[in-house]
Amino acid sequence: MNRNIAPKIISILFALVLWIYVMSTFNPIEYRNIANIPVRLINAEELKDQKLAIKNNADFKVRVKLTGRRDEINKVLAEQIQIRADLRGYGAGVNNIPLEITVPNNVETDVTPRFIQLEFEKIIRERREVKVITSGIPRDSFVIGRLDYKPTTVWIEGAESHVNLVKNVIAELDITEKSENIASRLPLKPVNSENEEILDVDVETSYIDVSLSVDLLKSVSVKPDLQIITEDDYIIADVKVSPSNVMLRGQKDLVSGITEIATEPIKFEGLDQDRTLNVKLNLPEGVTLYKNTSITVDLHLGKIEEATYKIGKDKIVFNNINEELKVNTDDIPESIDVRIVALRDVLDSIKENNIKIAVDLNELGADKYTIELAAQLPFAIEKDIKEMHLSPKTIDIMLVEKQ
Repeated sequence: MNRNIAPKIISILFALVLWIYVMSTFNPIEYRNIANIPVRLINAEELKDQKLAIKNNADFKVRVKLTGRRDEINKVLAEQIQIRADLRGYGAGVNNIPLEITVPNNVETDVTPRFIQLEFEKIIRERREVKVITSGIPRDSFVIGRLDYKPTTVWIEGAESHVNLVKNVIAELDITEKSENIASRLPLKPVNSENEEILDVDVETSYIDVSLSVDLLKSVSVKPDLQIITEDDYIIADVKVSPSNVMLRGQKDLVSGITEIATEPIKFEGLDQDRTLNVKLNLPEGVTLYKNTSITVDLHLGKIEEATYKIGKDKIVFNNINEELKVNTDDIPESIDVRIVALRDVLDSIKENNIKIAVDLNELGADKYTIELAAQLPFAIEKDIKEMHLSPKTIDIMLVEKQ
């Protein structure tokens, strides 16, 4: 039996050598580098329990070197490699945290770098003012009005250095082409002095409720409200308003129907000279001027005079006379005096042929009548006349049948 031991040992050694030869030739030991494997931070909740936060939080990536038989390392996928950094047990300050690796199959690993450096600092909680930032331009003829929102301040929490960077907490509101009032719920974000968002800072209140009025602009004329009594020999010859138009702003339902805006009453008794006045506008409630504007009213007086114009009786027009009748004018004076009181330039513009005296004989039969006279002038002239009197005021006429 002892004689069989030596051959058996030789056979085993030969088989081992043969296996090593085969493995080294057909399935050799190799290595493989896999880059950009993310590091997962675990037990981060314990930091919060200690009122700590990561100051330089970042997405850490490492390179992993795999060593093993070719068939084993070729089976390993990047997604199967787990790199962890356990944050448990560390305090405030800079900490070098070793990396733990888990890979499937029978391979050796090496991680570069072997540690990540994290700085932990205390968590603080502070209040910050909320601001609403608008962007865009409303529709033509509209402007933004009153802005209201709640809350106006909120609590923020995070690493001390991050919180110290936060100047405001903002909400962004787009008003492009808006023509109606806006009511919206907007998300909040913490920002620095350059309005750049600060990450890793928690805002206790995530949203705010915002209401923004959108006002209509409309240009309207200014109408002076004159309650003036002049001296007997004067009338208001001209009124100038500067500016003659103003831009109103207000809610669309209040402004859209306005075509002119009156001044507050301008009151005088016995006015006998020109005046220049600064007046206020009688604005409806809820309507304002788009831009503060001083309104000036210039009152120019003119001295009134009188002139008398003679209108021949042949110029009197008899209207609506019965076709079977005619007017006997024997008792009508040869002329009618028309006395007009007005400014001199108005009087100079009047010609006798501008004055029309008409008598309405509608439904009158054959008989004798006393008719009250009335004179008419073109509207462009008559509107500037203060008084007009006829002499005689009445005439006697006879309506007779045609022969």
